[in-house]
Amino acid sequence: MSASPLRILFAGTPGFAASHLGRLIASKHHILAVYTQPDRPAGRGRKLHASPVKQMAELAGLTVCQPASLKNEEAQRQLAAFNADVIGGGADTLGILMTGSGIGALAGSLVLAKLGDIGQKGRVMFYAGYLWAIFIAGFALSETLVAAFAFGLATGLFGALMGSLNMSVVQIALPDHIRGRVMAIMMMAHGFMPIGIIPISVVAENVGIDIALLLAAFLLAASLFLLRVWIPELATIDRGHDEDEDDDLLAPQTAKQSEAI
Repeated sequence: MSASPLRILFAGTPGFAASHLGRLIASKHHILAVYTQPDRPAGRGRKLHASPVKQMAELAGLTVCQPASLKNEEAQRQLAAFNADVIGGGADTLGILMTGSGIGALAGSLVLAKLGDIGQKGRVMFYAGYLWAIFIAGFALSETLVAAFAFGLATGLFGALMGSLNMSVVQIALPDHIRGRVMAIMMMAHGFMPIGIIPISVVAENVGIDIALLLAAFLLAASLFLLRVWIPELATIDRGHDEDEDDDLLAPQTAKQSEAI
């Protein structure tokens, strides 16, 4: 956290960007100006309507700038004149952050492909999951775009490692006669992921995105910890495709489950 208030330029347009602006207005930091898209015609009368960010900025008495583009020389000179400590991108930096996460995910997949059939899959899966949670928390606490990009990149990397190793560990741990059915259930579960995000979204809307991300990181780490305590055999999985075929580690436990299935 900064010891002294920051001089901030905020850039954003839609409603959820306005919620970020509201939190900055209530903070100790100084908002020098707000950049938002020009008013757009809307409704049957096609009258010009201000964006949610502009409406909130005007209510707070902030300077509003609406250049057609931030790339032209006039806009660049104006940005430099403000001499801000931080340019808060709001929703408009989402593309940059998503790019960082995507690069990290690609790097994670390439690293795993390079390593090949690594040993100690279970142990590495848990470590990757814990690091994933740590970097999600770091992303939530980031105060600059550079830091957020770096944490987003690391989040994508360890998220990809965790996801890939999780699938490998599940396939190794399950007996052959139920592996297909369990994998089908896992694929179906992915379709319900948007429903699982709803509670986190509610927290983000009512408390703040940073708190929601911190909660998500805590739940991820706690889930991994409980899973390791509940099924400690998962952390001991260390079998490659080139090794001798041994009995499934979880065969005694999953045999009973298969009868129910």
